[in-house]
Amino acid sequence: MSKLEKILILGIQIVLVFSPLVFAQPTPPAPPSDAGIRTLDDVVVIIQNVINWLFFFLIILSVFFFMLAAFDYLTSAGEKENIEKAKNRLIYGALALVIALLARGIPSVIASFFGVKVPNI
Repeated sequence: MSKLEKILILGIQIVLVFSPLVFAQPTPPAPPSDAGIRTLDDVVVIIQNVINWLFFFLIILSVFFFMLAAFDYLTSAGEKENIEKAKNRLIYGALALVIALLARGIPSVIASFFGVKVPNI
């Protein structure tokens, strides 16, 4: 069996395995008919959605920095510059994690300040 045939068979197997997962996705809900910002509650919900996206992005970013720092430590071979670079990346990862965790609390602080109830999203 040639290399091309093996790659072709592997590709077909991947398509057959993952195609049911694609078709199993639920249909997205229809947008609300009265879309728009009408009350302060709507503003708080929008801020909460933005913060949720920011939270997940920063969590992924912090994991990336932690993995990069671990790689730098493992491949530094005792060189001071590479060890310092790894320490800085560890600090950046920890900073991204702290900002992400603080960002999770911002909608509730804003809501309590204005006396608005925030729905759990």
